[in-house]
Amino acid sequence: MDNKILDLSVFKQYTFDITFPDGSLLKVKKPTQAIVIEMVALSQLDQNKQAAVLEGLIEICAAILSNNTEGKTYTAEWVAAELDIVMVSAIVKGYSAFIQEIQNDPF
Repeated sequence: MDNKILDLSVFKQYTFDITFPDGSLLKVKKPTQAIVIEMVALSQLDQNKQAAVLEGLIEICAAILSNNTEGKTYTAEWVAAELDIVMVSAIVKGYSAFIQEIQNDPF
């Protein structure tokens, strides 16, 4: 009987690259389980509670940005002060699309 080996090193190391308004580039890694859980929780918030949705968007954006190849940490306070809501929304939506892409083709 042959031994079966699952070689996880074959998975590509995709990154979600974000260029900030100042021209700097941030390479965001594949999502952790914690980020996916936060994103699912955000999608289930009552859309009529705008303050909670906005706060959730800012917090998940900070978590996404902090999951980068350089190990740099971003806080919700930094995101709220430095990025407008259109940028925050674009990051979250873009990262969601990135997650879908790697789920459909993990190799």
